[in-house]
Amino acid sequence: MRHGALDRLRFIDARLFWEARINRADLIEAFAISQAQAALDFRAYLELSGNGVVYDTRAKSYVTTDAYEPAFPQPDGRQDLSKFAAAGDPLTTTLPRLERPLNAGIAARVRRAARDAERLLIDYQSFTRPGASRRWIAPVRLINDGERWHARAWCFERCAWRDFVLARILAVRAEEPAGDLPVDVDWEDMVEVRLLPASHLSPSQKASVEREFAMTDGCLVVRLPRAMLIYAKQRWGLDRPGARLEASTPTESPHSIYDGP
Repeated sequence: MRHGALDRLRFIDARLFWEARINRADLIEAFAISQAQAALDFRAYLELSGNGVVYDTRAKSYVTTDAYEPAFPQPDGRQDLSKFAAAGDPLTTTLPRLERPLNAGIAARVRRAARDAERLLIDYQSFTRPGASRRWIAPVRLINDGERWHARAWCFERCAWRDFVLARILAVRAEEPAGDLPVDVDWEDMVEVRLLPASHLSPSQKASVEREFAMTDGCLVVRLPRAMLIYAKQRWGLDRPGARLEASTPTESPHSIYDGP
């Protein structure tokens, strides 16, 4: 099946999954195809759906029956709901996101430095210093903590691996080969975080948390580099009073430094 035809069948499937109905006009409007092509697409989809979809002459739409099952793997609910909200769906609303500006040119330069094993002389506005400072760093990767992008880099000033918030890099002044760098032990060391319902919750609340996070035997296991533990705890609220989750978590290494909130 051609890619375009497959996309149209997936569209039909997703619309039926979320709305339980679809008509030819929906398909024609979404893909700018002819009536004849739409008819062929619905015929192909009905062959996949069996008795799960019928044509309702009164509604002039294809509708689902009790026997309906998606013809394709179930969609990502979080992703689709976010798309609905972004498209102005009146039935979905999200909390406005606090945008954190990011200079794409600097992000691209840092990424290329990681690719080409370079070190960069940067002007950096640390959260703990009153003014910007100039320092050499050797980026090796870009990481996202769920809110912001950081450069994982060797800091020649501190002689340590540190995470630099990309938005705080004010300028790149020079570049040169990075040379040999120490092993990033905190990144190479993969740890297992066992997330559990918080112990202060009632049995019914714990059961609710287990369902919400699709836990198996009351536990959710996540593997990540030790260097990202600090972000995981902040992102998942593990360090806040009254949290719904708690973790059997390895400690962060004292050598893994996060450059301010």
